[in-house]
Amino acid sequence: MGLRELDFAELQDLQKRIVKEDDDKYIIRGDDLWLDTVADLKKVRQELLKYKDLLKKEEELKAQLISLSMEKDSKGGGIKLRKMSRKGNVEVGLIPELWGIDLDTYRKPSTEYWQVSDE
Repeated sequence: MGLRELDFAELQDLQKRIVKEDDDKYIIRGDDLWLDTVADLKKVRQELLKYKDLLKKEEELKAQLISLSMEKDSKGGGIKLRKMSRKGNVEVGLIPELWGIDLDTYRKPSTEYWQVSDE
């Protein structure tokens, strides 16, 4: 039976079970310190959206300068515009001599990090 075949009551029951299983993985916090910190985080994220808009505008202006420079190194108004180049990454999976070799012995240690996401 697919999800589309469930009636409304069965769907609600399934959703409650999924939420319950998910909630068991987390400590549920509702104290003032937690909620105030969450509110502050949300405010900062709103400010970051403005920052992202500024970064987009910066890229647009940079593209305009590149066009105005006729794609040549240029300077003026207190800035220098230079085309830079760097070598690409090596895709080790494409090297036949490395096929079948356990590259994990050369792998750096794994890293841990925290992710904060909206519910």
